Amino acid sequence: LGLYVNEPFQDCRYADEDVNFDLMNSLGCSATERDIMYSPYVPAGSFVCKKEVTLAIGKKYYFSCKDQNGNVMPQNYVFDMKAE
Repeated sequence: LGLYVNEPFQDCRYADEDVNFDLMNSLGCSATERDIMYSPYVPAGSFVCKKEVTLAIGKKYYFSCKDQNGNVMPQNYVFDMKAE
């Protein structure tokens, strides 16, 4: 899993239901200003959390990150693993 965000972060988390950040599973990654990515394959100025996780097809997953100042995203990002 590669989760790309637009600012440095303390922690990114995920859950299989829409819950508060503190109840989510930590992905165990962080990024500082020096970790900024410059690549033609990602949005300019991105920071990435890369982690191996098992996601089930047919389920929705919710992701959120906490920035360096302790702010959490106002709403979780939803990723739907629909079977095609």
